[in-house]
Amino acid sequence: MIGLFVILLGGAGFQLLQEFPFNGNPAIWLQAKEHFSNGVQASKRSNTTEALARFTKANALYPNDPNFQFALGQVLERQRKYPEAEAAYNRAVALNKNYIQGWFRLGKVLSYQNKVNEGLDATRTGLKVDPDDAALQAQLALLLASQGLPDQAEKVFDGTRQLERDDAEYWFLAGQYYRRSHKNQEATAAFRQAAQKNPEEPDFSEWLGMSLYSSGQIEEALSWLDRATKLDPNPVSYWENLGDCHLRMKRYDKAAISFLNAIDGDKDNVTYKEKLALSYYNDRKYDLAQPLLEGLLLVKPKHSDYRIALVNSLMSQNKFAEAEKVLTVYVAEPEQANTFQTWVFLAGAQQWQGKTAQAKESYKHALATKPPEPAKTKIEAMLKALEKPASK
Repeated sequence: MIGLFVILLGGAGFQLLQEFPFNGNPAIWLQAKEHFSNGVQASKRSNTTEALARFTKANALYPNDPNFQFALGQVLERQRKYPEAEAAYNRAVALNKNYIQGWFRLGKVLSYQNKVNEGLDATRTGLKVDPDDAALQAQLALLLASQGLPDQAEKVFDGTRQLERDDAEYWFLAGQYYRRSHKNQEATAAFRQAAQKNPEEPDFSEWLGMSLYSSGQIEEALSWLDRATKLDPNPVSYWENLGDCHLRMKRYDKAAISFLNAIDGDKDNVTYKEKLALSYYNDRKYDLAQPLLEGLLLVKPKHSDYRIALVNSLMSQNKFAEAEKVLTVYVAEPEQANTFQTWVFLAGAQQWQGKTAQAKESYKHALATKPPEPAKTKIEAMLKALEKPASK
């Protein structure tokens, strides 16, 4: 059967013969191989949905090729579906006990799920196959450090300096190890090595950007974080980190775009909505900030920053009646009744509507809370101005 398989394929058959795992029907493997190849191309285009469908089909047709299982695990890992990725990597190493990359990725996704002991077992199994694999050694060091074993971790990591370290994965893990040890300069240098050795891996660009951001190198951080979103626009963490960078640079319009993309991937995430509201608010787009703040207050009804921002947004849009309605609810609460700022806001909203009598009462309530100087002086001045008779 194999001989006929090679003859029918001609010269290309010899290369395929090397790839065929010799377990099952070669004709069915060829059909699965086509789906696998298409999945690889989809992965290069960051189309993880198509890649997942192709790799799933390849494995359904031919479940005996560890490379098919490994590829499925990688796309599941990219989609942050770690339990499913773990299962795929387990199938890969079950089919090939010497599959070093399979053991490496298995250890990685186990650690992502806080299964550190299992991650250590997988990593150590890989090292039995190749004790000189620098990436596996770095992963072992990182896992030991996470277990509160810094001396053992440092000894393992120090040993990697004697090994071949051309693998981008090694430098990525080295960056994480340094970052954990608060060695920010070394972490940035390691992440840069990883990103330069494999410029198509978006995680490397993201972590380099985050490391640069932490050290205050915001402009360069922006370029790497932007690169990560271009390499793979799906992970919402990429968009959040990019948005945070724009916020710090006070580029509120670009920050808003980033947080909108993050929300598109995780519509129920309150943090992303909060950051989007902050972007709009600081950009003085109060009409856009208002509905977001109202929604946030449904989740956290007594969040003082949300409340202040909502009132400011309403008053900046000349929606004084709406602001008064909101503030009337706030001052009815025992904890707010003794807060002079809330009463002053309420007086202002009433004053803008020409409700002089109500504004006077609100200013008096503000004074009754015994505000500190110079707030007391200012409130007294505003009250005095309202009590002056109107000029004829």
